[in-house]
Amino acid sequence: MYPVSHASIVMNASGRSRSFFVALFLLCAGTMMYEIVLTRLLSAVCWYYLAFVSISAAMFGMTAGALCVQLQPEFFDRARVGQRLVQGSFAMAVSMPVALITMLAVPVDLSLALETLFSFLLFSSIIAIPFFFSGIVVCLSLTKVDLPVGRIYFSDLLGAATGCLASVVLLTYIDAPSAVFVISALLFASCMAYTTFDGVAVQWRKRAQVLAVLMVVLAALNSLTAHGIQPIWAKGKIDRRNRILAEIWNPISKVRAIYPQNAMPEMRGPSARLPADTKRQEILLDIDNEADTAIMNFSRRSVRI
Repeated sequence: MYPVSHASIVMNASGRSRSFFVALFLLCAGTMMYEIVLTRLLSAVCWYYLAFVSISAAMFGMTAGALCVQLQPEFFDRARVGQRLVQGSFAMAVSMPVALITMLAVPVDLSLALETLFSFLLFSSIIAIPFFFSGIVVCLSLTKVDLPVGRIYFSDLLGAATGCLASVVLLTYIDAPSAVFVISALLFASCMAYTTFDGVAVQWRKRAQVLAVLMVVLAALNSLTAHGIQPIWAKGKIDRRNRILAEIWNPISKVRAIYPQNAMPEMRGPSARLPADTKRQEILLDIDNEADTAIMNFSRRSVRI
């Protein structure tokens, strides 16, 4: 056997610490990106004043995760911190697409019945699940990892700040449901970095690699079709997603164009000389499943699609 030099031990420890900081950075970035993308989803599914429920869900979920760490000291003892970090980040990455699909299938509307309260509690609990696992990982990182706490906190804040900017970029190019799959892939990358820090849970790395690639593929496929994983309940009614000419998400809205139809133009103050039968071909633009406006064709030629 060859003796292990002090320099190699130092280099190995340095590599493990870098892996930890990268993992925490990616996890905090993914947490913030999920929170921001969630506001965009809630704006389309519910109403604008409920969009910021995502902030409450983040605070509730992360607090519950941190309390779980403090109330179960045997399960989260220091000897198994690396393993719990790997498992927590992996669970967050897995729970995110599951929470997305489940959330989009729950109708949310106001009704004078007890089921309304239950549906809101169910909806809020579902979206808070990924934040619960994030709270576990962040709490373990800040309280039970033997590294300078200032650097740990810096990685946390830098990841969150980067996630704010990255979410805007992400929503510029793909829709919000597809963005959640991308964020899940980012969290699987965080899990892979945590396996390097732990140095034992190698089998988790292979699983995370496969699932990260799968999430990227799902995001690409979902973004190419209007009939993939998308909200089917919107503003209290079913969205049948038919006659869609185009649907584009951006950081501030979801705009949908409906196939052209002949209809009377909607005017706030029509002229008295307007003929009774003045149907024009128009394309209806729907904004966040609520507001709409029409693009009217005033030429004699029909719009070519």
